[in-house]
Amino acid sequence: MKLLKSYRDGKIKWETFVEKFLEELENSPDSMKIIDELHEKSKNEDITLLCYEKSGKPCHRHLVREIIKNLDNLQELGKLEPLFTDDPESDR
Repeated sequence: MKLLKSYRDGKIKWETFVEKFLEELENSPDSMKIIDELHEKSKNEDITLLCYEKSGKPCHRHLVREIIKNLDNLQELGKLEPLFTDDPESDR
């Protein structure tokens, strides 16, 4: 939550948020287990990720969606980083 708060408070840029988020996720066995379970489940049924964000702008759930969607093709999460380099706040 500290990471997300830092981004929302403007203390870090989107690119830094993405890098740190993927790092935290990859270093968390519990999180990766859940990602793997969601990935497997998504092969047979739709899954829904919810967030309290009002805007349709990308947030961490968009990162998680792309990870789940691309998990079979990834050897490491850092390879996803280029997908998320555009700052979602830049078009305000």
